[in-house]
Amino acid sequence: MSVAVSLESCVRSLSVKSECSKCKDVCGFEAINFNNYSVRIDASACTDCTACVGVCPSGAITLKESGLAALSADELFCVGVRAADMVVASAPKELEESCRLRVDEANALLECFSLEPKIKLDILDEEKKEPDDASRRALFKMFTKSGIKAAHESVKSEEEIVSTIDYTLLKSKKIPIKREFFLSVVEELELSDKSVALPLSFATDKFVDDSCDNCSLCYNLCPSGALETTSMKNAILFSPYLCLKCKLCEDVCATRSISSLPTFPLSEFKNRQKKLLKKFTVKLCGSCGAVFSGDGEECPRCSLENEDAMELLGL
Repeated sequence: MSVAVSLESCVRSLSVKSECSKCKDVCGFEAINFNNYSVRIDASACTDCTACVGVCPSGAITLKESGLAALSADELFCVGVRAADMVVASAPKELEESCRLRVDEANALLECFSLEPKIKLDILDEEKKEPDDASRRALFKMFTKSGIKAAHESVKSEEEIVSTIDYTLLKSKKIPIKREFFLSVVEELELSDKSVALPLSFATDKFVDDSCDNCSLCYNLCPSGALETTSMKNAILFSPYLCLKCKLCEDVCATRSISSLPTFPLSEFKNRQKKLLKKFTVKLCGSCGAVFSGDGEECPRCSLENEDAMELLGL
């Protein structure tokens, strides 16, 4: 198994409420499971099919050697822009559905920038291949040096996994290299229609309704920094071009105030501007001096502490 997982980049490491399961959902060999917040890959079941690599929103899953089938839609788009001729992405039958969605999305993006669709999906003919099923391939890899190491990694205890996490990197705001590359490529192109909007697998536009209580979880936990606040914490700002569509902001929102819009305006990748999602009236807490929004003279934390104290005293 040559697949590697960077827990510092995985959105599941940021909150126990994260519901991101894209890697597990796409795996056709049941090789991926979740142990609390960590992603666990079963070395004995993994066939290095690369399906998980292409769908990971934060780039936490990587493979040392992979073909076009392991690329996400934005990466395939970049390949199409740079390629002089038609590019063929070969994939096994078990990856056909997920790969076709990404190829179609990449070609749709190319057309939006007045370019010809250049990505073609080629499904490998199992009859022409040697009879070597996924379980046998996985078994043979277990007896190689890298296979033995991968097997050891896959059975590490939770304590061992926790000890390997760099928590300074975990809290840092960052975007994957593939997003940096995508933005640099888009910068050189012009949209045929500046108002075009598409449903994308790798980015989403956001909306915040009036039920938002400015709890700060969405912008504090956003891994890419797409969501942020002001110095006075009186607004939620959003940079759509940085969104990874991990949906962590939606998973942690207790009031379900933030949601994804069905389409993404492609001009946002060109403009790279922040927009205001929600503005709040804020004040200073009379007890601790913290800035907060809402009713009353005390912030929610101090109000809760006072309620607890009153209950303990029987008042």
